[in-house]
Amino acid sequence: MMHEIEIITKSLNKIKQTKNTELITEQLYGLYTYILLNRNMFKRNSDLKNFIEPLFEKINVYYTKDIQFKDYVYKSRSLVIARFIRIIEKSNNDVRNELILNAETLLLDEQKNDGQVNKKRKRKNTVDDLLTRFERN
Repeated sequence: MMHEIEIITKSLNKIKQTKNTELITEQLYGLYTYILLNRNMFKRNSDLKNFIEPLFEKINVYYTKDIQFKDYVYKSRSLVIARFIRIIEKSNNDVRNELILNAETLLLDEQKNDGQVNKKRKRKNTVDDLLTRFERN
């Protein structure tokens, strides 16, 4: 899980340092493709809906027509990514800022979850304990 956090952090840092809007858009393509394809963050495709729907509520303020995905879109990650990339492509500065803030929020949530998972793993695993105790020399 730590690996995902590092990748997202590096990508967000690149985006923040960039002034060129085309480069920011390209970085957002890669960042959100990585996030949406990541099975460690979103185990099921239905989990994507819980991540994307609140983001659309924030973004829809900047559009005249509301953006939303139908249920069949969430059944395929590649379709979700294709639609999401189209949204990024047509975005303005305000929408791009919302996308960046949303990725930062996700990063903070993942860091909190990672800390909780590490605490749980400190508990001894009895199978591992047995294997180390009775290992062959």
